[in-house]
Order: sequence, then C-alpha cells, then structure tokens
Amino acid sequence: MDGRRGTLVSVLLAGGSLILYFGIQINADLPFDQRNHLWSLAAGSSFFVTGLLIHQSEKIYRRFERAIDRLAAWFGILSWQVLLLGLSPVFIVLGAIGAGYGARMYSPIFAVIAWLAGIALIFIGGYEWDEEKPRIARQTILFAAGIALFAFLVRGIGAGGFPIILTGDEGSAGIGARDFATGDWDNIFIAGWFSFPSFFSFIQSLFIRVFGATTEALRFPSAIAGAATVAAVYLCGKAMFGERAGRFSALALAALHFHIHFSRLGLNNIWDGLGYILTLGALWYGWARDRRLAYLLGGLALGFSQYFYVTSRGLFAILIGCMIIAFFLQRSRFYRSAPHLVLTFAVALAVVFPLARYYIHEPNQFLAPFARVSSVNGGTDESIGKISEQIAAGLQAYTVAHLRNWYKPETPILRPIFGALFYLGIIFLLFKNRDSRLVFLTLWLVLFGFIGGLSESPPAAQRYVAAAPANALLVGFGLHKAVEMFETIWLKHARVAAFLGYAVILIAATSDLNFYFRDYRAVDRRENLASNGAIAQELANYLQDKPEGTQVVFMHSPRMGYYSIPSIQYLAPQATGIDSPPDWASFDRSQLTGERIIFVFLPEDQGEIETVRAEFPGGLLLFKNAWNGEILFWLYEYAPN
Repeated sequence: MDGRRGTLVSVLLAGGSLILYFGIQINADLPFDQRNHLWSLAAGSSFFVTGLLIHQSEKIYRRFERAIDRLAAWFGILSWQVLLLGLSPVFIVLGAIGAGYGARMYSPIFAVIAWLAGIALIFIGGYEWDEEKPRIARQTILFAAGIALFAFLVRGIGAGGFPIILTGDEGSAGIGARDFATGDWDNIFIAGWFSFPSFFSFIQSLFIRVFGATTEALRFPSAIAGAATVAAVYLCGKAMFGERAGRFSALALAALHFHIHFSRLGLNNIWDGLGYILTLGALWYGWARDRRLAYLLGGLALGFSQYFYVTSRGLFAILIGCMIIAFFLQRSRFYRSAPHLVLTFAVALAVVFPLARYYIHEPNQFLAPFARVSSVNGGTDESIGKISEQIAAGLQAYTVAHLRNWYKPETPILRPIFGALFYLGIIFLLFKNRDSRLVFLTLWLVLFGFIGGLSESPPAAQRYVAAAPANALLVGFGLHKAVEMFETIWLKHARVAAFLGYAVILIAATSDLNFYFRDYRAVDRRENLASNGAIAQELANYLQDKPEGTQVVFMHSPRMGYYSIPSIQYLAPQATGIDSPPDWASFDRSQLTGERIIFVFLPEDQGEIETVRAEFPGGLLLFKNAWNGEILFWLYEYAPN
C-alpha cells in the first residue's frame, strides 16, 4: 500500500474510532430522554467502514481518491486534509450536545475536548503546508512586547481603586464569575449575566481563584485584553502602513483615555476591540498577501469574538460589506480568494457553533442585548423621525460629541491632537490609498457610528470600545504620512521630521494620560461623591471582613436598597441582606437570626436610628464619610446574646 493511501486509511479509521468513543461517552452523560447515539454511531461507523473499504478495494480507493482530489485542488490542500475537514463538524456537534443548555454541562470534559478537536481539525485541514511561513523580526517582537507591557501597567496598576466605584454591572458580572469559581456553573457555551455569553465569566473566574472575590480579580482580565489590543494594533498598523505608522498607532492607543478607561473596568466591552483588530487585521493581511494562515487566524478571531460583547456581531456586517465591494470591483481576485473565505467562515462557525446552537434554542437571549438598548423599539413615527439625527450624533463621537452614559469625560473619543491626526489619516487615505485599507477602516468606523446612533443615549461610550483600534490606526497613519511628506520636503533634515513626529505622538499620549489620571479622576470623584454607587462601595468595603452569618438590615430608602447594586453581594457574599419596609413597626423581627446584625441608615433615614437602638440596645453606632467628609450612611452593629 502506497503512503498516500495509507494516510487516508489511517485518518478514516482513527477519526471514525474517536467519533464512536466520544459519542458513547457523551451519550452516557446525557439525561435519559435526550440520549440518541444513532447519529454518532452512524457517523463514526461511516468513516471507519470507508477506511476499511479503501484499504481492501483498489477500485473504491481510486473512486474515492478522484472525489477528494477535486476538493483538495479547489481548497489548495492535500487529500488527507479534506478528511479532517469532514471530521470536524462531527466533533463540533458532539461538543455542543455534550454541553447542553444548562448552567452545568452534561459532559464537560468530553464536550470541551470534542469542541477543541473540531476546531483543530478544521484549522489543520485548511492550512496550506507549502505556503511561505511567516517570519517576524526580533525587533518587531520586542516592540510589541514592550508596548503591551507599558499598556498593561497603565491599565492594571491601581485598577482596584480607580475607577473608584465597582459598578453594579461589574458586580453582576462578578457574581456570575464567582458561580464558575465555585463550580455552580461550568457551561461556557450559554448566556449568563445580562444575556451576554458566559465565556467571559469563566475567564474572570480564573482570576477570582487567584485573587479572591476582589475588584482586581474582575478588572485584571480587561487590562490584559486592552494591552493585547495595543500590541495587535502595532502589528496591524505595521502590516498596513509600515513600521513607523504601526508604532505611532500603538502609542496612541496605549495612552488613549477612552481605551484606558474601559480596560480598567471588569466588563466584556474591551474584548470586542481585541476581536475586531485580530479579525480585520488578519483578514486584511490574508487578502493583501494571499495568505491562507491569515484567513484561518481571522476565522478563529471572528469565532471567539462572539463570546464577548454584543458589538462583535457587527464584524459580520463589515465582512459582508467588504465581500460585496470586492465582488463588484475586484471580481477575479474575489473568486481566487473564495476558498480562503469559505474556510474563514468554516473556522468561525466551528468556534461559535455551541453558542449559536444555544441561541437557536433560546432566541430571546440572542435578541435581548439589542432589544434593551435600541432607540427604535417603539416603532413610533417620533422614534423613526429621530433616526437620522441620532446616527449623526453617533458619528460625531470620534471627534466632536461628548461621550455619555458609562463614561462621561466631557470630551469625544479623540481629544484635539489625536483628533487632528485622525482627520489627516482620513485625508491621506482618500487621496493616496484608495484601496482595501480605506474600505476596511471606513466600514469599521461607519458601522460604529450607526451602532451608537441607533441605540439609546447616543453617543453612549460603552458601544464604541471596539472602534478605538480603528481610531488609533488612522491617528498613526495620519502622523506617519505627515512626517513622510516633510521628509521629502526637508531632504537634508529628514531626521528632524522623524524626531518631530515622535515628539508629537509622545506629547499627545502624555496629554491623554494626564487627562485621564488627573482631570477625569477628579470628575469621577466629584460625580460619585455621595452617589448610590459610592454608598454601595463603602458598605461592601465595610462588610468584606465580617464573618459568615452576618445579617444586614437596610433601612427603607426610596432611592436604593441592599440589592440595588450587586457589587455588595459580589464583594461581601457572606453577608445576607434584608430590605426593611417603609413602616419599621411592620418589620418581621423573626428574620433576624444572624450572629451579628448590622442596620444601615442613609442620611434621610437618620431619624430611625434611636428607634432601632432602643429596641436593640448595647450595639455600636458608626458612620461612613465620603472623601469630603459628607456622611454617606450610618451603621448600627448589634450582636445578640
């Protein structure tokens, strides 16, 4: 038997055997009413029997060889790789079935292994082995690592104390992550907190296992994602526009106040920026250089990006738009790239399939993130009439309109120096580089203008996070081209032009760092002086060291209760809260069974303090101040005998 035939037989026999094994294992872990081993038995047996027939019959082998050779030729791969492409979907489906739709997977180990095996099979199956291997210069690696380290330090140092409030949404995300850390949840393929994919909660849970249920544990993953995005922007900018443009872009993003802020929050928004730059950067590189590996990596990034914030779904709109433009303007090249594109989407589907299957089963979870923020939910004439106005406001977020909602720095995404360089980048692209780079970046920015405009409170900062890398690329490109132009004018002083370019980017970066860590920090402290968030933060800090069995009675207040802001439950899970009714006399005292009882009074409920002290004498009365000395709340700590 020749080597090629032996390879095909080996792949079929091994693949069929593994399908049978995984099918039996996963099926045994399913609830009785969901067990159906026939399809996996049929699939595994088909691959195995095909291998036997090819091994025994020359005629069948020749017929089989002709069929897979046609597919191999179209994809530009070897015949045995076609078999890997065929095996992959079976393992992906097995993984999804083993995961199920509940908080805990039916067969967690085999589900995850089958899913990863399916991804590996399609990636290896689609790879072109004769393609030139990528080479990355040592200098490139060192700069990428250095700028990533700098970006992480800027984002990670002091993350537990600034932003000063662990928000309710961060607390809710933390509770979901803690459920993974304690083993109550283990399914990474379903929706969790706020109908967002639970995969992000799993990532945060890894840090909770190390740092405990702390603010840092929630925010460090975001700092890492933000730093990785900066390094990816450098590599993408270098590939698109050259070394210097890549460095300028990375320095701009590393210091961009907007990107730093969301890199210091324990939320999933920042991960979308990483998903966008990896997906679009890899696919642009694949298109520009005709590299299969880049397409496959782009597919991986596209698939994994769907496990984070909802704006990641916009990647499909950008890619469809790019393909339509390519079809009309570069049709022959589009047809040549068709095998690459098919494999890109196949890899993405392999990665996202378990989550997609869950969304098909629970469509409301898929639609919920759109429904709760859409500005056209009502469908009224009034809302429709405002669409164009809101889209205009959405597009102004980059350089004109002040950001709102989750981040209110009283400035757009790009402050004056970065804003001017951003416009230079657009001008140079329009006049000098009307090619795929212009298409990618334009669609990227316009998409987020529409996303921001068609959602409530435009421009809401949290919906633009994934647009930050595109802003940085244009800033870096604009400055690079300006320097390049002056280098051609000042031929004898070209180094002076280059020096001035680096001086400009460093001045702009320093300005943004100073703005965020000094000016915005002051705004953050002022706005949260006596807010509900500040009250929740101080109360959680106080309760963190209290023993198990502590009960907290939150005296009635119209503006908040114990469970209003989940950061308390995340930071102090050992304490149990009770919200008292407006009429203290009607409160059921039989609920007070804790070894330590803490009564919380907001300033407007101060008159109730003496009533409670008279009923529960011998306790300790305390109060907590804001940073300016203003009383946030009173505490009366009572220990029953």
